[in-house]
Amino acid sequence: MTALDLFLTNQFSEALSYLKPRTKESMYHSLTYATILEMQAMMTFDPQDILLAGNMMKEAQMLCQRHRRKSSVTDSFSSLVNRPTLGQFTEEEIHAEVCYAECLLQRAALTFLQGSSHGGAVRPRALHDPSHAYSCPPGPGRQHLFLLQDENMVSFIKGGIKVRNSYQTYKELDSLVQSSQYCKGENH
Repeated sequence: MTALDLFLTNQFSEALSYLKPRTKESMYHSLTYATILEMQAMMTFDPQDILLAGNMMKEAQMLCQRHRRKSSVTDSFSSLVNRPTLGQFTEEEIHAEVCYAECLLQRAALTFLQGSSHGGAVRPRALHDPSHAYSCPPGPGRQHLFLLQDENMVSFIKGGIKVRNSYQTYKELDSLVQSSQYCKGENH
């Protein structure tokens, strides 16, 4: 709660300092730390801030992955037919699933932000010329423009995949919570 209080009173660097020592061991501290960095990146659009936030969110996701339920090849095939039940998860694994889904969603946002932070040189052409989507002076710069457009498209696709994976995880969690086996405990 201390880090949240610091964050909500605009003491971002103090909140980050408070969280940093536990970011390698606690998925909650790691996710919160990365979230604050992401908010900073979204406010500044600084490519370095975006990169730092993306790297920290990736680390948080890997930490969450270590706490998620381990599944065998057999489990993977059976999950295509049968949904996992609540009894197959520990409380920590359910929390890890939620944190993992949140990491995916925030990484998707950073992926979209990363793609849009490159594109300052592209200008839409006049509306009377629909044959070209963007104007670019002739010469070697045109190749750079197409490469930039390809990078933006790849970022967009990667972000979309992350959103879909996050949605699928949230959907599975919702089905667990809606199941008749679910009962609210002290941490819910």
